[in-house]
This record gives sequence, structure tokens and C-alpha cells, in this order.
Amino acid sequence: MDLASQMKTAARHLRKEEGSIPTQVMRHAKGIVFLTLIKGAFIWSGSISTGIVVRRIGPGKWSPPASVGMASVGFGLQAGGQKVDVIIVRYIRETMKPCDCNRTD
Repeated sequence: MDLASQMKTAARHLRKEEGSIPTQVMRHAKGIVFLTLIKGAFIWSGSISTGIVVRRIGPGKWSPPASVGMASVGFGLQAGGQKVDVIIVRYIRETMKPCDCNRTD
């Protein structure tokens, strides 16, 4: 997925009423990671995920999105596949340090 489609997916999750991120959670969040994870397996397995990460830079202000991704492979008795959207809310500022490379404050 490209950055534009990742941002649309993240915006869709933020606009959802049912299953959305509670206001109390958003109020204390230091950063949010939105990932789309695709997994498949038949003896060998593989997964790939792409997404965006944003961090809070001030009251009501968020950083521009940064692309993130990861991949894995495995082996064993397995079969199947799935696609999952994952949202990770970070509460501790130090966990967002890898996103500080363009920090100006």
C-alpha cells in the first residue's frame, strides 16, 4: 500500500463510531501506529505489514505520518490466511523516540 491509501485507512478507523478509539485513550496518547497485516501459510508462512505512525507534537497537534513496515517468515504445521488492521496506541513518549528524527522542538 502507498502512503495515501495508508492514510485513508487510518482516517476511516478514526471516523468509525462502533469500535473506534475512545476519546479518553486519544487524550493521553503520545503516538499511534496504524498497520495493515497480511498473513498466509501452507507449511511455510509469511506475513507483511505496512502502515503509518504519527506522534503527538503538542496539544491537539500531530506529526506528519511516517511509513512503517515489517515482514516475517515461518515454518511448521499451518495453513490459512488473513488480513487484519491493527492500531497500536503508545502512551509513553520514550517509545516514540524512533519517530523523532525530524523533530524540531
